[in-house]
Amino acid sequence: MAKGRRGVQPNGDAVRRRREAHGWSRSVLAENAALSERVIDKAETGRTIDLESLSAIASALNVENDGLLKISDPLATPVVQPREPQSSKSTGTGRPSDLKSEGAESHQNQPVRYWVTAPSAVTLHGRDSEFSALAEHCRRKSCRIIGLFGQGGIGKTALASAVMRAVADDFEFLYWHDLRNAPPLTEVLQHCLYVLSGFQSSKQTGDAGNLILDLVAHMRQRRTLLVLDNFETMMEAGKSSYRPGYAEYGLLIAKLGETDHLGCVVLTSREKPPEWTLMEGGTHTVVSHLVRGLNNSAGAQILKQRRMAGSNSLLYKVVRLYSGNPAALKHVSAQIAEVYLGDVDAFLKGGQRLPAKVQDI
Repeated sequence: MAKGRRGVQPNGDAVRRRREAHGWSRSVLAENAALSERVIDKAETGRTIDLESLSAIASALNVENDGLLKISDPLATPVVQPREPQSSKSTGTGRPSDLKSEGAESHQNQPVRYWVTAPSAVTLHGRDSEFSALAEHCRRKSCRIIGLFGQGGIGKTALASAVMRAVADDFEFLYWHDLRNAPPLTEVLQHCLYVLSGFQSSKQTGDAGNLILDLVAHMRQRRTLLVLDNFETMMEAGKSSYRPGYAEYGLLIAKLGETDHLGCVVLTSREKPPEWTLMEGGTHTVVSHLVRGLNNSAGAQILKQRRMAGSNSLLYKVVRLYSGNPAALKHVSAQIAEVYLGDVDAFLKGGQRLPAKVQDI
């Protein structure tokens, strides 16, 4: 350790658990943290390293420094663990009056956050009012579940990510899971419960029904934000039904939408789950939001950022041509840049062929 650098003693088990939660080897963590494997080895065996190295490891693992320090270290703070569920009485008004997140204040400044697969912070165009409304819904303790629905590429994931980051400090636990590879529900729940335990407990076992109950028990005691991205991969395309082997996801959605808890679930999907129509209605516990295409001005901002040359009226034509779909506008911008050297007028006159990737959105 270089002279003058402050030495800290990491919690080796915490470093290892968080690395394993990412599915990384030591060499991968070393590469992502821009450190040598020797430093990673020292960190995972609890030997003293400099504060800069600890910060690099924490940044790579998407965790605060104090989450990787030994409790005895002056900078360390205990990792939050969920309490055993306690019984509570419901008021019959949609939320229990005595459900309390005990210990929430004492842990407010060190939430457990897992958003490895969430997109990095992005600039939202033309979504200010949607963003503000959704963030407000998330913060309301009466809101159990929010669905962001809309066509592929319309910006559901970006909007969910922006909202998640904006309200993160209002929650003790935050968990984001990308479902695009259609993982089995038990796999998702086991990993989720492992993370929500503060990476402390062994991965839960049991069938989906029991794991769902474990998750609800946690959310009844802790203020938790759970984001499930790309939920449509569980469903038959164009049908209001689940793919074979994925009907258990319906049990999860129903339980989280109909049961009293302190958390909020954000779901992004091209289609509504079959259970959704039965849950949404006159209450504010279940919120549906249709994400639409961008207006002309917001869509033109995307084109201008990609150095498209043309008047506003020409840019607006491109926006309307692709129904304000942000992903489509980004893909077509690449085509205009490559084939027409960024000249929008030439593109419009040359026959606007949809890029292959956009056709798949």
